[in-house]
Amino acid sequence: MWRPKIPTCGISTFRENDLTHVSAPEREAFYALLNDEGLVDAVRPYTQGEYTYWDYQAGRFSKNEGMRIDFQLCSPALAARVENAWIDREEREGDGASDHTPVVIELAD
Repeated sequence: MWRPKIPTCGISTFRENDLTHVSAPEREAFYALLNDEGLVDAVRPYTQGEYTYWDYQAGRFSKNEGMRIDFQLCSPALAARVENAWIDREEREGDGASDHTPVVIELAD
């Protein structure tokens, strides 16, 4: 069974307190999407080690201490059409930005 390494900063706090995105039931459900349903994380091959979420109130963005919790999950056929993918950090840098940043894929015709 494939279990991706999901990069995070300070994940021990989330795990110790059974917080969102890292509880055992949540991770098992995510792995089921990948393994049982056959979905593909279309962005990961293009963005190794990059985050999609930084706690705004804790000032984590400027420290690059985040989690990768936003995905583009695709069928294998659609994932094969991905020509490029990225996490748009520039969108996150603006005033009043969300804790999350867009996760973008470009598809071949």
